[in-house]
Amino acid sequence: MSSNHNAQTRDSTMNRTKQRTRQHGWSVASGKYSHIAHKVGDYLDEWYPSTDPEFNIDWSQVELRVSGRMTRAYGKAGWNKTTDEMSLRLSKHITDDWDRAMQTVRHEAIHIWQYQTLEKADHGPTFLKWADKFGCKVNAPAPATEYKYLIVCENCGVVGGRHKRSKLVKWPHRYYCKKCDGGNFSIKRT
Repeated sequence: MSSNHNAQTRDSTMNRTKQRTRQHGWSVASGKYSHIAHKVGDYLDEWYPSTDPEFNIDWSQVELRVSGRMTRAYGKAGWNKTTDEMSLRLSKHITDDWDRAMQTVRHEAIHIWQYQTLEKADHGPTFLKWADKFGCKVNAPAPATEYKYLIVCENCGVVGGRHKRSKLVKWPHRYYCKKCDGGNFSIKRT
């Protein structure tokens, strides 16, 4: 079998999968957290039609997905300029607070609109205009997740953490505490 045939088969399988998971005009990535994505899709179905006619998004270009790996943000809008594919990724942690979750969805929808209309996304005047209108914040604190590594300054007791095995975790003797200027850290894996 030729590699070209394999690529065509794979492409047609992906298209069938996307068609099966289509919801409300955008595609919902299948996976462990797709039930959250469908719930968010239901919210978007209620909220989006009531927005300003000037705020027009082609949702058929957007894939909605929920990630279990996002720990530093509740959401992220993305655009691949080469393939012209857009995604709205949400952290599984958004289910902890649905009011914040819906603010995040509206925030990321503004970025999708910016990508489709302005071909760039930022927190400038256009973002602020829509954020004010839709009642969402410019930025929110990161999800409250447990750190994999707990870092404690033995001199002053300042506590911090890391999700990954960073340089500070590997070589704590190379770093100094910002509060006391000491260099005696203990690292505990939680």
